Amino acid sequence: MGYNLDRILDASGWNAGKYYIAIQTIDPMHKGSMWSEETIFEKSQSGSGFRLSDERTVCDTITLALLAPKDPSLEYKWDMADATIISESNNGSVYQIRFTTPGEKRISLQTVDTQGNVTAVTDQTIFIFANRLVMEKLSTSPSRTAP
Repeated sequence: MGYNLDRILDASGWNAGKYYIAIQTIDPMHKGSMWSEETIFEKSQSGSGFRLSDERTVCDTITLALLAPKDPSLEYKWDMADATIISESNNGSVYQIRFTTPGEKRISLQTVDTQGNVTAVTDQTIFIFANRLVMEKLSTSPSRTAP
């Protein structure tokens, strides 16, 4: 029928815990099927990834955000290269950062449990450019000034 009939449930950003999942299908006419039997999904480690906004030049403000809610049983250790932290959300899940020098920057996040064990390490390497290219309409005729 031209419809995508498969879906993948991405639990990588979920906190550790037990989840009860049931599935229902909806057809193109918006009619729902019966719910499936409930299944239990137990996740042993919390998600620890992060995402960055698209700004990539010196003095741009870049948003750095956790992909999952903060797990209170973990300590989050950031290495933001030579970035300056402009602001931080109340719960520490979103940061506004800025770089003052161009070049390749590695941002990493390490999560540590209450026993001091590293549970996950996530890192991203980005390139910060010195200038932003702004495209403007160019005139094909020379400018003329009055004598």
